[in-house]
Amino acid sequence: MDEIKAISLFAVIGPVCSTAVDGKKINTLIEAALQDGYSVNLDFHGVKLVTPSFYDAAVENLSPFLPELSLETTLFAADHQVGSFSLFIARCPR
Repeated sequence: MDEIKAISLFAVIGPVCSTAVDGKKINTLIEAALQDGYSVNLDFHGVKLVTPSFYDAAVENLSPFLPELSLETTLFAADHQVGSFSLFIARCPR
């Protein structure tokens, strides 16, 4: 099984994840982890707001790291406790 790199949105961005600029920061961290062969667990614990512009920027252009037509199928929501949410991005071997 692949090693998993956890990225805490609260630690990197804070409780409000609302701008495309902040989303790009997360995207850069995700891309670096995937390039290093890790799968990624985005931890939303403590985050109070996520906007579409932030989310779109965070996950854009990940297709080179994932097989064709699989971005939707490799993003898994986990940990549905109140106030806690994680998104898992599975790194697929080439």
